Amino acid sequence: MAAEQRNLGEILVAEGVLSQEELEEALEKSRIRNLSLEETLFKLGYITRDKLGNLLARAYNCDFIDLHSRAVSDDALRALPAEKALKLHALPYALEGETLTVAVAAPLEGHSLTEIVADIERTTGKKVRASFCNPEFLKELLLRHYKGMEPVPADSPAQDEFAFIIKSIKSEEPGGLRAQIEELNDIGQTALIAARSHPFSRAVASAIEEARVKLADAKKYAESGFDEEALEMARRAITMLNEASDKADGVERDWEKLVQQVKSLRGRINVLEEDGAAEYAPADFKRLAEIRDELMRCVTDRNVDKLRFLMEQAAVIAEKVGLQAPDRNRGREQVITSLAKVREVIARARKAGAKDHAQDVIKQAYEFLDKAETHARHAQWDEVRECLTSAESKALEAERIALAAEEEKKRLTVRLREAVRIAIAEMEAAMARRYAREVIDDLMRVRDAINEAKACFDTCEFEKGIGLAETAAATIKNEIIIRAEEAEHAWSELFQRADAVSARIRSVDMSIALRVAADKVETLFQSERGMIAALCEGNREKLADSVSVCENMVAEILGIVVTARDGLQQAEAAIAAAGDLLIVAKSGGVDERVAPAFREAENLMKDAQDFLARGDIDTAVARAGAARAKLQSEVIESQEFERQQWLALVSRSTDLLRRVDEALSSDAMRYCPELVRSLRLGTSEILETMVARNPEKLSACVDSAEGKMAVLASEINAAKAERYRDVNQQLAEIEKAVETAVQRCSGNYSPDMLESAYLDLSRLKQQIAGGPDSLDAIVEGNLARDLAVARTKVWQVEFLRERFEAEQRENLNHLREKMESAREAVDACVRLDFVGDDSPSVAAARSLLEQAENLLIEGDIDRSFEIVRQCHAAAEKISLEAGERERRWNSLVRSSASEDSAHVRILADSVAAKIAGEECKALSEMVSRTGSIIDSRNLDALAKHAEQLERLAQAVADKGKTRREESLRRIEERTREVNEEIRLALTLKAEVACPDVMNAAQAYLGIARSYASTDEFDRADAALSDARTKARDAGTLARAAMERSSILALDYMRIASAHVAQQRPEAAKEALERGIALAELARISSRKE
Repeated sequence: MAAEQRNLGEILVAEGVLSQEELEEALEKSRIRNLSLEETLFKLGYITRDKLGNLLARAYNCDFIDLHSRAVSDDALRALPAEKALKLHALPYALEGETLTVAVAAPLEGHSLTEIVADIERTTGKKVRASFCNPEFLKELLLRHYKGMEPVPADSPAQDEFAFIIKSIKSEEPGGLRAQIEELNDIGQTALIAARSHPFSRAVASAIEEARVKLADAKKYAESGFDEEALEMARRAITMLNEASDKADGVERDWEKLVQQVKSLRGRINVLEEDGAAEYAPADFKRLAEIRDELMRCVTDRNVDKLRFLMEQAAVIAEKVGLQAPDRNRGREQVITSLAKVREVIARARKAGAKDHAQDVIKQAYEFLDKAETHARHAQWDEVRECLTSAESKALEAERIALAAEEEKKRLTVRLREAVRIAIAEMEAAMARRYAREVIDDLMRVRDAINEAKACFDTCEFEKGIGLAETAAATIKNEIIIRAEEAEHAWSELFQRADAVSARIRSVDMSIALRVAADKVETLFQSERGMIAALCEGNREKLADSVSVCENMVAEILGIVVTARDGLQQAEAAIAAAGDLLIVAKSGGVDERVAPAFREAENLMKDAQDFLARGDIDTAVARAGAARAKLQSEVIESQEFERQQWLALVSRSTDLLRRVDEALSSDAMRYCPELVRSLRLGTSEILETMVARNPEKLSACVDSAEGKMAVLASEINAAKAERYRDVNQQLAEIEKAVETAVQRCSGNYSPDMLESAYLDLSRLKQQIAGGPDSLDAIVEGNLARDLAVARTKVWQVEFLRERFEAEQRENLNHLREKMESAREAVDACVRLDFVGDDSPSVAAARSLLEQAENLLIEGDIDRSFEIVRQCHAAAEKISLEAGERERRWNSLVRSSASEDSAHVRILADSVAAKIAGEECKALSEMVSRTGSIIDSRNLDALAKHAEQLERLAQAVADKGKTRREESLRRIEERTREVNEEIRLALTLKAEVACPDVMNAAQAYLGIARSYASTDEFDRADAALSDARTKARDAGTLARAAMERSSILALDYMRIASAHVAQQRPEAAKEALERGIALAELARISSRKE
């Protein structure tokens, strides 16, 4: 038991049956389909049940056995109680001394092997040896061997296990139509075996045969690919088998009652026999006697249908015979006629279906019929007529009810068919809608309801089916289609909202938004990316959430930007005014007495700029106003500039600083950062020089700054041109990637995403259509983001294409494996007997393989798969045909040498050789050629030879039969003649006159019949001649005796006259009596003759 702790996957990988990747794939598919690992492996074709059992047996150091080839010991079954066997799913099949051998399922179900062995050893007290077996065979044998034992209590665990086994055999429903068909076929075969093995299966033989045909048709439909039709047909067959079993069970329950009725009927026939029915109704009573004997044979054969038919026929004939009794009055003929008429009416009502639709009424008709029979036994003819009239009335009423019910059934069938058609049409219309996936769950429920309505055709629950179909159609029309339209409307609204919010996002002034609400802008961009992803995924709820978030964020950011724009302009104006005053104050020089106020104003200006940079506009405006007021009141107004030259230089410097400030935009900072830093240093130096009041240095700094300003403009234009070329290059690369993706994918993978990427590229080209001047920092940021989005879309399409191509390669490998398997199957068929390379079926299979290869070359993998499947089916058909031809060959070979064959029997019959000598000789010569034909292994030649043998043997048999019939007719004719002679002799009282001769004639007649029964017709002719001679001799002797009796009678009459004349009355009386006796004998003989 070293492998006790190893799971199934580890065993399969260790044995080399699966790779780790294949095991992971099987585990994933088993989780998706909610199946066990072994069932998934069976359906994928990685392993068979028997191979899995052998692997597990080897892993557990056990044997794997075929239960069908093993005999199950009764001692072993009694050793383990049924309750324990069913609980553990273990079947004991052999008991040798103290060792009990049990079979368990492979793979194990619910218990480990150690637990099963230990539990059985505790229960039985014996040493247990375990073997693995096929679980399906195990369930079948558990059901077979433990079904007939003592019943298990209904509330016991074993009863639950037993019910589970039955359910697993009869009603398992694994996923997938083909798996359901296979399971239903197994269930149907089990039910078919159970129905055929029922002791009263003959009572439902037609239903069983019809179900068998349906099972066979279901298998053919499944092989042809009509899975749904095959599934429905298998279900119908199982339903019919279950109904047949129930009917057979009902017959079994009523069997004792039928036997008692048979006994009663036989007793009634015996009473009629005792009353002399054979004399006053010989033909009818003869039929009654035959029925009496047939009833016993039917009871022995358990032929219920024939038994009931004979009982009904015997009851009618017995009633008729009883009415023909001599003591009946003249009304019996009328009663017989009425009775026959009533029974005809009842039979007509039963045929119309009264047994199903008017049980109570037809039962009342039978009750009136029984009362009529009772009154007839007592010769109460008025009561009989009244009862028969009532019975006929009830039978007619039952017939009307049955006909009305059948008409209603037809009407409901038409209604149900129309309702199902309308529901299917509504469902197809709903499925054709663009967003039908939004209501797919409801559509699946409606489809189940329609299928349930279809099933009502078989169960005859038409009103239920009509209700289901009409409800399904109404649900689709009034609910599902409305929801689908709402989904379409909702998607349209979402698309409009998404376009609108995208346009509003593009209208936002990002330069201000990034300064006053950078975190909100980042959140907005994330929401926009989520909206794009939801559009690509087709997720309406996620798209609605993303659009709502984007709308809210855009509205909030727009409000902030509008408010911030006004305040920002005000703050910039205040800071610019304060800056101008500060520059003016610096350029004019700052005295020591106003230096503290000037430094305080400078600090206020720095604070205002810092608050403006942080977005605190109100505080920045306040600080700038305070700095301006302080400069104006405490610095500028308190000083006067004395030199106009300094003022002009300061004015020039101030103008330069303003122009520098205007030139240092976001574009300049983005495209010429070094030059911007140099300008900033120059402006700082100008300010320092102005503070230091150094005119020469200030003039030099202003000249240098003006030169740098001229260079800055040209550098910005050059940088924009470079960036413009880079953006165009990226656009060209992405456009080329889109074109490549379109060429590779041919529009099969995410065409909407490719179209979106193409539209994005068109929009970006329009944005930069104005040339390098259309670029700025914000536009370039938006371009970078949009380019990244377009590149991501192309990458997604490429990813989908690569994944699809990988799946195609996997399907191609699987197809090649299937094709190789089909080719091997065809080659294996060629090696079979009675097939060969020249077989049309083999040629057709190889043609299918060539078609599959051509389709594979053309790239049509799906059709190639279908052709390969057809090739597999053709190979299987060839194998079956070869097996059938092999079985036919063996049958012909066996029949050619069988003692039961017609030609063998005829050649062994000496009488046939005498009757048809030439034909027997020709037949013997044909038989001698049989061996050489068998050695040639030519099936057609052997079949033709067997047919000729059978035809010639039949001709010999027909000739012998004709000769025999002619001889029999001759013997029968001569036998009738002899019987006439014997009857004549008996009429003449030959048995009294010459008993020995009469006995000899009858003996010769019996000998002739014996010879005729053994086909010794010549001897029979001789015996009949002797019998006829003896019969004629007996007649002659009898006539002589009659004449002698007449003469003696006359003599006794004369003697009597003489005694009377002599007065001797006693003697006269005696002679007269003797004479009268002799005369009477002669007279009777003469009359009969």
